[in-house]
Amino acid sequence: MAFCKNCGAQMGDDERFCPNCGHAAQAQAPQAQPAPQATDDVTANKGISILSYLGPLVFIPMFVRKDSDFAQYHARQGFTLFVLYVATWIVDIILGIINRAVGGTWILSLLNSLISLAPVVLAVFGIINCFRGVKKPLPLIGGIDLWHTFTGK
Repeated sequence: MAFCKNCGAQMGDDERFCPNCGHAAQAQAPQAQPAPQATDDVTANKGISILSYLGPLVFIPMFVRKDSDFAQYHARQGFTLFVLYVATWIVDIILGIINRAVGGTWILSLLNSLISLAPVVLAVFGIINCFRGVKKPLPLIGGIDLWHTFTGK
């Protein structure tokens, strides 16, 4: 809360003129906000955390960086994504069999391609989050922690 230097009336911090007398507020030099500093954990583990989104390589950061909160967060996200990779691979096989059985329809081929592309798109989101040094959940599957479900940890 600021006060007018001319009349002493109470002013909002973002007001440029006094609402009582109209006097210009004391110009204050804007204080530079320090850039958010990446923690040592994030800086040290960005590279290995990227492996979390590259299929079975998810197990490297999961077991090698057990003490890193950042790496473990991305490893858990990556494990859920890995399970999605496996599930889409199974669906891909089933749709391929069905598609051959019905004579090869373009609709099933398109559906198959879209399903197979979903984990790749999610992996790109995860890799970008690692590069940025943020712990942000993946779209659609970010709230699912399958590692905890399977291991209880």
